[in-house]
Amino acid sequence: MSLPLTKLGCLWCFASILNVFLSCCALFSPYWIRGQIFNNTIVHLGLLRRCNYPVLLENQRLDIVLECGRYADLTALPSIWWRAGILLAVVSCAVALFVTFIIGLWCAIDNSVSRITARFIGALQAIGGIAQLGSLFCYGMGFDNGEVREACGDQSAPFRLGPKCVLFWAFYIAVASGLLGVASPVLSWWACDIEYAYLYRISTKKDHLLRPARTSLRAWAAASL
Repeated sequence: MSLPLTKLGCLWCFASILNVFLSCCALFSPYWIRGQIFNNTIVHLGLLRRCNYPVLLENQRLDIVLECGRYADLTALPSIWWRAGILLAVVSCAVALFVTFIIGLWCAIDNSVSRITARFIGALQAIGGIAQLGSLFCYGMGFDNGEVREACGDQSAPFRLGPKCVLFWAFYIAVASGLLGVASPVLSWWACDIEYAYLYRISTKKDHLLRPARTSLRAWAAASL
């Protein structure tokens, strides 16, 4: 395995692999908001999942489900902003997974990375980072929905939580993922010393073929002397 990466390139690959964990963890985690509902029951609300949520039983009695679960479908999300946010978060996670797959191919195939491909992947990561930050924007815009008001208080409004709620750790992981994605083009710009990978492979192959001939020529010259 041969990767013609600079030190910044190695840092970029590590950051890219880290980003896929951050992005997907934020997507599937319900711990974006921590609040309280009836009888001081702690609840958590995320884009895709929630914990300790109220349900209406068949006898019209309200009960609390003390477990974590995802929303049944896109229409079950309590806000149109959250529906847009989940789509953007899925795009961000998909981009991060694709980038990790490409890095895996680079590790498996000798000299497959070049300056151009690294910069292209960095630009793709920027799109994923913007999508992640866009999902955070949509999440904040949806703070006036019924579930947030129930958990946080009636004072909840776009980009403002009520007094019973705080932003929890998964929200900050999503922020870190978005910023890391946006910063990736800077690292990828100087990630590789080789401009065209196929030219590097050709030159390496020629050198490999010519090296025995050069060695034999030197040996013949030494014997003649």
